[in-house]
Amino acid sequence: MELKGKLTMKREEAGRLLKELGEELLTGRLTYPPEFGEARDISTPESLVVEVEYKEKRDKKKFEIEFEWYGT
Repeated sequence: MELKGKLTMKREEAGRLLKELGEELLTGRLTYPPEFGEARDISTPESLVVEVEYKEKRDKKKFEIEFEWYGT
């Protein structure tokens, strides 16, 4: 299964989304944001792999944060 969404947000809205996801991650549960499609609760383990990537191509810049784990 894969859920993927893309929205244009103001910087303040994007920061709020990241803050909410961070607070949820601390509890061991994430909610896939309904504004990106289907809302879904996701259980997260105590330990996970975190990947941070920044790319620049001509006038396009991209910053990605990825969490990866097995099980649960």
